[in-house]
Amino acid sequence: MTEYVKVYSVRDGDVQLPLVVPILYCITLMIIVLIPLVTKPRESAIGLAVMLSTGLVYYLLVITWTSKPALLVNTTGRLRGLVLRS
Repeated sequence: MTEYVKVYSVRDGDVQLPLVVPILYCITLMIIVLIPLVTKPRESAIGLAVMLSTGLVYYLLVITWTSKPALLVNTTGRLRGLVLRS
């Protein structure tokens, strides 16, 4: 008996995948991430630092800052609208 995982709903019905598909997907992603960390740790550390620093700046400017200027509020609102429409 094959187990199925509900991926997302569509108008006509649900899309279901066998349970082995998300497991293989996770294993593949772990391999894709871990191999560069082992073979090229310096480049991986630089990429991780860039990713974390830009994420931290975004988090501080957009999420935690409560008294934002109107320009920043309008800009982030427009960007969120563009992302949610697509």
